[in-house]
Amino acid sequence: MNNTNHSAPALANQPKRLDKLASIAAVRKCHRGQEICSQGQPAEYWYRVTSGTARRCVVQPDGRRQIVELLLPGDFFGFTALNEYDSTVEAVTEDTIVASYPRRRLEMLAESDPQLSREIHQVTFEALSRLQAQLMILGRITATEKVSSFLLTMAERLSDQTLDRVDLPISRYDIADYLGLSVETVSRSLTSLKNRGLIALSGPRSVRIIDRDALEEGGACNAYPKQLGARRGSDNLSTRSSRAVRASVRSAERLSYLSRAPLSRFPAPERPKACTMPAKDGLRLNDLGRAEQARPEPGHPDQQRPVTAT
Repeated sequence: MNNTNHSAPALANQPKRLDKLASIAAVRKCHRGQEICSQGQPAEYWYRVTSGTARRCVVQPDGRRQIVELLLPGDFFGFTALNEYDSTVEAVTEDTIVASYPRRRLEMLAESDPQLSREIHQVTFEALSRLQAQLMILGRITATEKVSSFLLTMAERLSDQTLDRVDLPISRYDIADYLGLSVETVSRSLTSLKNRGLIALSGPRSVRIIDRDALEEGGACNAYPKQLGARRGSDNLSTRSSRAVRASVRSAERLSYLSRAPLSRFPAPERPKACTMPAKDGLRLNDLGRAEQARPEPGHPDQQRPVTAT
């Protein structure tokens, strides 16, 4: 790592609001994978990425690495409420240039310069906004939604919005560690978005966004011309509406027909036939289905039985 105290050329593109910091900045050129600051070390410096890309990561207790932030040119990092860094920052690309600022000296300058204090507050708020954006990405449900949100975020931070083209600064392995997915899942999601016509891939890292609206919806639909889609939606709506109208007309016609039909067209319901079940033990069922005493028919022997006096 090379240190240079006179850092004006490297900080030429730095926002003018931070010009006062150029005099106390020290430039560091880092190789790929080189640590800029390490977790557990004393937090003596604040940093700003001047060119290249860096990643802020934390090693889980089981040994897995989780990338918690991607740092692009213009991003400040190293802010912590403790006296030690809570994460490790590594350079992703070769010859990544980082400017470092002594924390204590910067705090003393901010106490005497209200404008500088407001500018420091602003860059800390920007760091919080980046972390909030990452939480929104991780909060998506499916892997395709996470990859879609990641591409949109990178396009917003890196590419020209008129071209919708972005050159990803990190590999798919880093994307997997950033999104909490496996590298195979990331590759499948990118291929799925490509096959559905939402993005175009030129090499392993160059992405062109074709349908931004579909990506914002999580990449759940295929891409097709917007006018055709609007016409399809209108046709479907009109078809459903016409079907509902025809059904209502048929129901109204049916009700009208029933109200005008003469009563003769509707014969009276037949009365239930008398039960012909034979009597048993002197009982039989009547028309209402109730048991009653059976009456002997005329000419039955019971009718001719003489009555004897007692």
